Amino acid sequence: MSKIQILLAAFSIVLILSIVDGAIAICASLLGFSARSLFGDLLLFEASVCLIIGGLLDFTKSAGVVELRRLMFGKKEHVLSYSRANDSRSVMTFMIAGLLMLVGTILLVMIDVAFR
Repeated sequence: MSKIQILLAAFSIVLILSIVDGAIAICASLLGFSARSLFGDLLLFEASVCLIIGGLLDFTKSAGVVELRRLMFGKKEHVLSYSRANDSRSVMTFMIAGLLMLVGTILLVMIDVAFR
């Protein structure tokens, strides 16, 4: 995956989650809830989940954890440079998606405050 493909994958994650959040917010507004606050809360929650997933993916493939698994369980797990590069691409996808959603949440708050 190139940098453009990583960025496009992150944008697609953000787009899909934003569409789902928008649909949930619209349904909630029909039930009398605040659609703006619910959309922002969902976006912030999903941003934190994406950042946590990216961090956990990076942590589980780090050299220290691989050595610990090798020591504790006697696994002969080798870290290939291709595998590590592939893992870092998936980590970057989730991290960028989380950061984009975090920036989107901040922009929504700024817009909400400006137009009150």
